[in-house]
Amino acid sequence: MYSAKKLVKRIPFFYGWVAIAIAGLGYFFTGPGQTYSFSLFIDHFIEDFGWSRVLVNSLYSIASLISGLSMFLVGRYVDKKGAKRVMLIAALLLAASMFWFSFLSSTFMLFVGFLIGRFSGQSSLMLATGTVAPRWFVKKRGLAIMLVSLGGTAGNMVFPKLNAYLIETLGWQTAFGALGIFVLVVFVPLCAIFMINKPEDVGEHPDGIADVDHEEEHLEEVEKDHATSLTQGETLRTVVFWLMFVSATQYSMIGTGIGLNYVSIFNAGGIADLNFITTMMSLAPLIGLAAMLTSGLYINKLKKPQILLAVISVMIAISFVVLANLSSRAGAIVYMILNGLTMSMFFLMHDVIKPYMFGRRFIGSVSGVFLVAWSGGSALGPVLFGLAFEMFGGYKEILMVLALLPFVTGVLLLFIKRPKKRRGNL
Repeated sequence: MYSAKKLVKRIPFFYGWVAIAIAGLGYFFTGPGQTYSFSLFIDHFIEDFGWSRVLVNSLYSIASLISGLSMFLVGRYVDKKGAKRVMLIAALLLAASMFWFSFLSSTFMLFVGFLIGRFSGQSSLMLATGTVAPRWFVKKRGLAIMLVSLGGTAGNMVFPKLNAYLIETLGWQTAFGALGIFVLVVFVPLCAIFMINKPEDVGEHPDGIADVDHEEEHLEEVEKDHATSLTQGETLRTVVFWLMFVSATQYSMIGTGIGLNYVSIFNAGGIADLNFITTMMSLAPLIGLAAMLTSGLYINKLKKPQILLAVISVMIAISFVVLANLSSRAGAIVYMILNGLTMSMFFLMHDVIKPYMFGRRFIGSVSGVFLVAWSGGSALGPVLFGLAFEMFGGYKEILMVLALLPFVTGVLLLFIKRPKKRRGNL
């Protein structure tokens, strides 16, 4: 009979690292529900069914918004029932959405597919995997979060190329079916067997205390983190939250608008080679992977991680300006280098700052609110970019204007401080 405690005892090292590996794999498998994955299919929807880009983008936006708003409740469910249950349900729904797309024939089916795919992959599965590292680690939290994030970076590297290959060899409808089978065969069984929600479930402590001399000191730090954690309601009443919320919303808005229209944006810049475009899409996360691995050497030592997030935000603004003026392959490479350096690090620093600012006890509920920002932004972005294309025949104008947003928030992030829990709530 399956026993989590027996499983933990058979592992010759702290089981938290196994949980991190499964969470990272889960982050990887959010890929089929992410914008960078759908972007390879968008033009096929438009060409094969004669639907307009504005219509397709709008349906994608509405589905993203609905799935994002639901994260208020999903986050609380994660805190109550644990990440494992949500990860399994989300993975099964994600696979189902891929099979659904295999039989796509109407705009209604397109909307339903977007809704299930975004709810399961981009929202629920990503939310649940993001709570694993803060549950299992305190002292090594930054490193653990970075390792989970590597799964998302790997997905960003793999799925654009994988999707392009599957579409070319099997056709886009069969390609969706293959992605669904991939999720079911690989991730679902591994998660079902090896995922454990938190160390307390198996009689362990965060970080896996090995040095008895430091056990009391470590437990005091864990207890302090637990006692000072902010609830979802308390988090919503802080200035820090709202600035980070705006930061996440605008990045998601612009990033999704770009991601969903990657091929069209490159074509508008005079680059029509699909192989080059997908290579560039895979180059960015590869650079991001190098940046994240390097950051893992010092991320636990950061006293004010918000400063690094501020610097990254300004770099993001610069990357949007470069993309707005894209006219050659050299420009595309420069953009992808900047995009690679900032994209993965932006998500990583948000994940690091959340438990740093708000604690680990209610991390699921807090993360659920932030998923509203990510999904809300991803809902608005495609509509803005679709309208911009219809009005201007390109994307330069919208990119130049929106580049101001991360620059301004980057400056403001320099001044945020860690909120304090009221004494009466301790």
